[in-house]
Amino acid sequence: MGDVWAVAGAYEAYVGRWSRRVATEFVRWLALPTGRRWLDAGCGTGALTGTVLDAAAPALLIGVDMSRGFLTEARNRLPLGSPTDNPAPRAAAGAVTAAPEHQATNDPHAGDTTAAPGRQAAGHPHTSDPNSEPEQRPAAGSFAADNAAPGSVAAGNAATGGFAADHAAAGGHAADHAAAGGFAAGHAAAGGFVAGDAAAGGFVAGDAAAGGFVAGDAGALPLAGGRFDAVVSGLALNFVPRPERAVAEFARVAASGATVAAYVWDYADGMRMMRYFWDAAVEVDPAAATHDEGPRFPICHPEALREAWTAAGLTDVETRAIEVPTVFADFDDYWRPFLGGQGPAPALVAAMPPDQREAVRALLAARLPREADGSIPLTARAWAARGTAPR
Repeated sequence: MGDVWAVAGAYEAYVGRWSRRVATEFVRWLALPTGRRWLDAGCGTGALTGTVLDAAAPALLIGVDMSRGFLTEARNRLPLGSPTDNPAPRAAAGAVTAAPEHQATNDPHAGDTTAAPGRQAAGHPHTSDPNSEPEQRPAAGSFAADNAAPGSVAAGNAATGGFAADHAAAGGHAADHAAAGGFAAGHAAAGGFVAGDAAAGGFVAGDAAAGGFVAGDAGALPLAGGRFDAVVSGLALNFVPRPERAVAEFARVAASGATVAAYVWDYADGMRMMRYFWDAAVEVDPAAATHDEGPRFPICHPEALREAWTAAGLTDVETRAIEVPTVFADFDDYWRPFLGGQGPAPALVAAMPPDQREAVRALLAARLPREADGSIPLTARAWAARGTAPR
């Protein structure tokens, strides 16, 4: 039984509302200056993205997620990618004057010629006019970029084994006025990050290059290397098949001296709403233990997070707990989100025979703490980690 992440409303009721509370303290802990370039990897419905937008006044903000349903919800909720929706200082996407000292160029199309093999290099600066037409546009379906040979995965004239940028054609993580499914940088994108005139079927930013939402895998980010001042992720790292690979990707796209940080639930103990559920589910059906997020996600411990950050070459690594109240109005407010099918526990509930489902519900109704008014006072703890990209 795979994890299901598609229906935004059900996710919001289940865990999104609590994630926002953690995100607020998380961004406060990072304490980064305004006017920086942010990436939210595994952005989901935009809980952390929205907090960054409100609290950090970013110059550029991009969210990446694999769920199209979640991206649609995030785009509907958050005003990214439009100059009218992003008043100063948010509208300063491409406001390189606000970027830190390691910003090497004011040209948003400047090539990332140092990109490692197998990674994306940004489009070459062949013109100063972001709206000018390219001299050559490869055929849809190829992975060519400008003068690169058809069939290669290239960006500008710098052939790489990674994702195509700038005038790259459709068919992959490509750009420009490109065809269906293109996710990467085009004419208007600041710093060669996101698409210009909206590839059909892709989740891309508009002509203002104010950031936006991009369909992509946190473990193989469709973004150029060394471009972001803050790379963050909320409640997503443990769902990447190889979390350590995702952290390495976070480090790859981080600029010199950038902050790389994430938080995950303490499934083993501190995320009480889930811990109560799993303990009841395993008591009813011991086979449910194979789905229990506590033992299933070893990355969700401070020691494991520290190890992953250090292995990715990040320095000054710190971890901490972030605990927030999760008060449910009544038992229905607690139980109903488990019927929405989004996430491991709700997916298990959906697959249970009716008698098992009722047995779990009855155990929870008997065990959960109650206040005099019927509310259920619980807490949710997340483990957070942060580190610094090498200078």
